[in-house]
Amino acid sequence: MTVDGNMVLKNNSYLKVTDIPGGDLFDDYIYIVGSLICQDQSTVYVNNSLFVVVGFQASLMNVQAIGNSCFIVNRKTIINGVVHFDTSILYANDTLIVNSPQMLLVDSVFDILLDTTISFTQLFSKNSTITVRQGSFLANNNSMLFLIDSSIIVEIGDLIMDPTVQFTMSNSKLLVYGEGKLITSSSIYLDEVSTMNNKGIVNLSGGIYFNDSSSSSFSSSSSSSSSVLITNSGMFNIQQSTFINVFFENLNGTFNVGNNSIYVEKFTQNDTSSLTTLKIGGVIHSINDLLINGGSLTGSGVINTTVSQSDGQLGSSSQTNKINITNDYFQSSNKSKISIIIDTLEDFTNINVGKLVNIIGELEISINERLLEAFITSSNDFSDTSSDDSLSSSSSSTNQLTFTLISFDSKSDSSFNNNKITFSTYNTDGEKKQIKECISTKTKSTAKSFSALFENNCNDYSSGSKLSGGAIAGIVVGSVAAVVIVITLVHFSHKIFYGLKSKESVIKLAKIFGKNI
Repeated sequence: MTVDGNMVLKNNSYLKVTDIPGGDLFDDYIYIVGSLICQDQSTVYVNNSLFVVVGFQASLMNVQAIGNSCFIVNRKTIINGVVHFDTSILYANDTLIVNSPQMLLVDSVFDILLDTTISFTQLFSKNSTITVRQGSFLANNNSMLFLIDSSIIVEIGDLIMDPTVQFTMSNSKLLVYGEGKLITSSSIYLDEVSTMNNKGIVNLSGGIYFNDSSSSSFSSSSSSSSSVLITNSGMFNIQQSTFINVFFENLNGTFNVGNNSIYVEKFTQNDTSSLTTLKIGGVIHSINDLLINGGSLTGSGVINTTVSQSDGQLGSSSQTNKINITNDYFQSSNKSKISIIIDTLEDFTNINVGKLVNIIGELEISINERLLEAFITSSNDFSDTSSDDSLSSSSSSTNQLTFTLISFDSKSDSSFNNNKITFSTYNTDGEKKQIKECISTKTKSTAKSFSALFENNCNDYSSGSKLSGGAIAGIVVGSVAAVVIVITLVHFSHKIFYGLKSKESVIKLAKIFGKNI
């Protein structure tokens, strides 16, 4: 049936579209060219049929779609009553606003292609799929989302939940794909068989909690299950201090704490991709070890637990970091790496460990090329310079720079014994080069710290037009010898000359006296 105009339902009216027994799917339909307006608790009922409104808008009270029905929103639609979809499809091709005491999806599909908002609504989904294909899905005003054996997929667009929303999943999945975004200030509860997978962007301001399905109450305590897992291969941003008291696995993505404080039940970073980065700026708390099995841990902040590293990198290769580990820092493999940047006398990477360190991997130390050149050419300007920070100090004399890079309470016997240690300089473009041969580099490990030393020998041997002391001494000795030789030659030449002159005189006298000589 086609309605070439507007349709108004009043006084508890009932619009029913149902198929003819034995007919084809969608054999019966209603196609409203104008607007559909339902008033006074009127109901639209669709059974194994197609219902489309293409007019200006539809203002509905109660909507029921069952038995392979398809309800398509092609114009702005507002639903103020109960919504019930059973084995049906809801396509929101235009703006859909649901102010409903109850929205029930059973064995159904809900596709959002523009903007959908639910307010004051309890949305129950059983064995159904809600997909944000583009546009946004906004839940606000004390709405509740309950997923049982269901999925919410964000392909392109946003899933947005305000702080008043409660989102609970039981044996369900929340998937955010590459061009999707989850922006949530709400509390999210997952039971032991639910998962959350991010490949796009998550901006988290609310908490993520374990919901014990055997308990009737939700828990925001630290009780958890290892089967509850959040995996991240995209960008996961912590927007304010909060809790994640389920297990979190960072794959080839970024977990950015910012300047916030967060509790994570257990954090594991497993991928070796350079994109895998744990960025700290605030504080990370956990009752379990923070496991770094690949990627990098960078930033400036506090890790309030033990850090266990089997691979990957601690510290940035391009920026200075200040990392404070309150418990132990343990490298279990020589594939582990620490990267240290020295930018100025006051600004350089420092790692402070509250307890034991076991550092057996590679140490990469890179110093600012301009700092080193200034040290070479103006060593006197560096004399008696030091930092007051007891955790990260530097000192210098006329020909030596010293930086305390790693501080700790104690160290294992194997720490700093067979480490591969490399030194380099970097310029303003970040390009790294070998340090000049006239600069000698050393490291020093004590009971409480690890330091790097740079010694300036560039004025002692050829690094320009200056001569070494030995060369100067050789030149002086050679010059003196030359002078002696010249004087000796002059002396003997005069003596011979005068000797010859005297012999001629004797011969002359002999001739005068008539005698032969």
